[in-house]
Amino acid sequence: MKVIDTFLFSEAYEDDLLYIKFKLENDGVDYWVIQENKYTLQGDEKGIFAQEVLKQERFAEFRNKVVVLSGDWLHRPNEKDESVNFERENLQRTMATEFILNNFSNEDTKIIVSDTDESLDFSDCYRKDRINNIIRNTHDVVYIGRMRYWYDYDNRCYLPNIRIPVVDISALIHNPNILGQVRHWQGLTFDAGEEPLAFEYSYVFRDMEAVWRKKCTYSHTNFTKESVEIGLECNHWPRAIERGEKIGDNPHDFVEIVE
Repeated sequence: MKVIDTFLFSEAYEDDLLYIKFKLENDGVDYWVIQENKYTLQGDEKGIFAQEVLKQERFAEFRNKVVVLSGDWLHRPNEKDESVNFERENLQRTMATEFILNNFSNEDTKIIVSDTDESLDFSDCYRKDRINNIIRNTHDVVYIGRMRYWYDYDNRCYLPNIRIPVVDISALIHNPNILGQVRHWQGLTFDAGEEPLAFEYSYVFRDMEAVWRKKCTYSHTNFTKESVEIGLECNHWPRAIERGEKIGDNPHDFVEIVE
């Protein structure tokens, strides 16, 4: 069985998270396929960064397993609606399709569909065995629940909205667009609870400007720089406010208060 992790890469500020991803996944992933585009998911020109970031010495041990696919296209120019942003995201995730089908279509292959800040943890033998047992027996799509942290490596976040899909190559052969669709589907999910098999480190960057760049480049909109700064100053800033929603009694509207 071969395991390929396909994921989006935005800008150089993600380099620490890229290193963490490689360290956690190195013992279980055969290839990482980085998918980046010259334009942000919100349709603004930003440039290409992955190849330059990979020149850092700390990435030397991983380079022989990394494939970088860089694009220079803009879907529906001058449109800023969030639904269009997600169309761009879905298209960017399919950049890996041709590479995978050309090189692995005759092999037993599983494809992780993730982001730079999301990692399956193969560095722990217990987790590695559990992940392999789960994905080895899937013939379509399976989801791995992950534990999430944001703004800091030990600041636990309880928002439950993201799982990491793993796709069998037979599903990709049948549906070449599945890598762009599968993040939005529902399906069988393995959630290990307090002994997670995967992790996400949202907005864990070196400075405020990088956090703001993240907000300016991904699919979600309706954020202001002021709301982002207030959110970092106060650990209990309601996530619902950032989404423009009314705050309810759902504890997932808030992050955990940590001393």
